[in-house]
Amino acid sequence: MPSQPLIRAENLTKTYRIGSVDFPALNGVNLEIEAGEFTSIVGPSGSGKSTLLNLLGALDRPTSGRVFIEGSNLFRRNENQLAEFRNRKLGFIFQAHNLLMRTSVLANVALPAVILGEGGARRTKRARELLASVGLGDKTTRKPTELSGGEQQRVAVARALMNEPLIVLGDEPTGNLDSKTGAEIVALLRRINKERGTVFILVTHNPEVANETERVIHLRDGRISKVERIPG
Repeated sequence: MPSQPLIRAENLTKTYRIGSVDFPALNGVNLEIEAGEFTSIVGPSGSGKSTLLNLLGALDRPTSGRVFIEGSNLFRRNENQLAEFRNRKLGFIFQAHNLLMRTSVLANVALPAVILGEGGARRTKRARELLASVGLGDKTTRKPTELSGGEQQRVAVARALMNEPLIVLGDEPTGNLDSKTGAEIVALLRRINKERGTVFILVTHNPEVANETERVIHLRDGRISKVERIPG
């Protein structure tokens, strides 16, 4: 019997209502992601990329359709259960870093474990190890305001990995970076994917980023228009 995919989306739709007008963002998306994949989602503005990522990350609920992660129907959970699931199983990297600027880099990375209730010594040790793994082991006491944009995004990567998630979702994770720094961040994510087996799903408008992933999912008008395998 074949093993089930890590993520399976079935006939996902999402419609937003603004006033009396409905705006369909997704229109029947079916998708499977296997364990260990390094995948990107691309498409023109308004194609549904971020909407799909938000549904896969349980940040929003679909209008219809289902998402299964490890065979479990994601949206059978209530909001509290979804919040716990996100914190335990998922990591997020956003374009704008979303760091707490008045606290140390170490405290930023440890935050997901604080929410989980993990003990102080253990979470501090893990946060230090993660910062070392992303090349910031000597900057644990710095504030994010003292770091470059690329360094801030490395902090965001370490934070996303804090609770050892199955899946990390990135929404334009290189969007605010110059091309050289962006390429370094993608290389870092690729290394983590290979070393840890963490699944990465990256929304990007940058073809250079997409071409560094293993599989590219193309969206247009809320539907998957094609799926492309990148040789490598």
